[in-house]
Amino acid sequence: MNNLKILVTQCTDCIFSNEEYRKAIIPAKNKLASIIERCGDENGERRKNYYIAQLIAEQISQNRMTKYCLGKSMLNMEKECAAKANAPS
Repeated sequence: MNNLKILVTQCTDCIFSNEEYRKAIIPAKNKLASIIERCGDENGERRKNYYIAQLIAEQISQNRMTKYCLGKSMLNMEKECAAKANAPS
């Protein structure tokens, strides 16, 4: 396991898959670039591994929440469609 992934593991309270990790890297790096562009790098502090590790951990959580909400939304839509299909005309 690489050092960055170890740091991400330390930032989270849960286990994540390699796929979740890979999907979170690019959005986290984009967010870091945006933060540095707007606010600076705090004398190099924001360029340290622990900082990007925290952003990756946050992105994993955000991706999970999005997936959960979309799943709930789809389930509700399916229930509504089924209810409409079974409703008397």
